[in-house]
Amino acid sequence: MTRTNSLTKVTQRIFLILLFISLLTLIFVNQSVGSGDITQMWWIQWFKTLLQMNVVCIVWALISIKMGQTKNLTWHQSFRCLVMLIAVAYLGFANKGCSCAVSYFQSSILFLLGKEQFTALFVIFCALMVMTYVYGKVWCGWLCPLGIVQDFLYIGRFKKLRNKTFFKALRTRTAQTIMRTLQVISFIGLTVMVIITQMPYFCRFDPFAAIFRLNIFTTTQWILVIVLIISSLLICRPFCKSFCPMGLVLNLVTLIPGSHRITVDSETCKRCGNCGRKCQMNAIRNHKIGADCIHCGECIGSTQCESLKA
Repeated sequence: MTRTNSLTKVTQRIFLILLFISLLTLIFVNQSVGSGDITQMWWIQWFKTLLQMNVVCIVWALISIKMGQTKNLTWHQSFRCLVMLIAVAYLGFANKGCSCAVSYFQSSILFLLGKEQFTALFVIFCALMVMTYVYGKVWCGWLCPLGIVQDFLYIGRFKKLRNKTFFKALRTRTAQTIMRTLQVISFIGLTVMVIITQMPYFCRFDPFAAIFRLNIFTTTQWILVIVLIISSLLICRPFCKSFCPMGLVLNLVTLIPGSHRITVDSETCKRCGNCGRKCQMNAIRNHKIGADCIHCGECIGSTQCESLKA
């Protein structure tokens, strides 16, 4: 193990300890608050959200530490599937889709505009960026209920369909470029609308909230839910690639020097292309892993490739 790897491991464990301390502190404060007018203050109402995020961060750190040991594909897939089921059940259905990654982004804009009631979600937004920098995009690949719903719907992962011309066309570089362009346009558009309306604009027609609440209120939501389901069957995580503003922000975080990413050792890479074929997100191009990698670890476990390092 190199000195750099040793320092990374130490940093991971220190950060994990700090997360545990913050979790215990929040629990203590939450349990110590008595009844009265203070409990009506906005920041008290958000303690549960902050507690949930601390638990998520701890799970995130543990997953990332274990990612470096991912060589048994069957165990890895089963473990990831279990984590994803728990995440979508708890963060998705139990919480009725609120708050989601998009709302963290919107609330951060509103907080910067002076809306103090969104402070807690702004803190979560910052925490997600810090965690992504330290541990990689584990949130996207393992814990985000929005991404998990799309992941479970995608049928292109099955070998018989994956090699069909239609599914191949949806994975081409041109198709991926179009989706990334749409994501940038959507990012700008949503930012502008939140600033103009001074409210979490996306929540008005959020199709994921409709799914998690098992209740569709408007015609627009019906249409968006249908579009989401059909596109998710054909494309791996179309919402993440074409719209999600948080996904774009975290992509940029992974480009910061020193951020944690799955990397390819150019000296030991055999240029076989197996990892690229296994990547559902099409994040591996020209034997390099792009910023849209969601840190799922499927490439490592499925190829048994020593050149891939988490």
